[in-house]
Amino acid sequence: MDYSYIGFCSSHCLAREIKAIVKHIDCVLTGRMHLGIACLGQGTSIACITYQGKFEGLY
Repeated sequence: MDYSYIGFCSSHCLAREIKAIVKHIDCVLTGRMHLGIACLGQGTSIACITYQGKFEGLY
């Protein structure tokens, strides 16, 4: 399989940099609530892995 389209950040990113990245992604699978919120704010669909009720009421 060709995974050349997958990228990784090798350093810490600022919130504005993450938002700039996720607006170009079709869908994000995350277990992190704040990443999910950033994606929704940019119009990117999310699928969440929930734990400890952290996503309750988000969508």
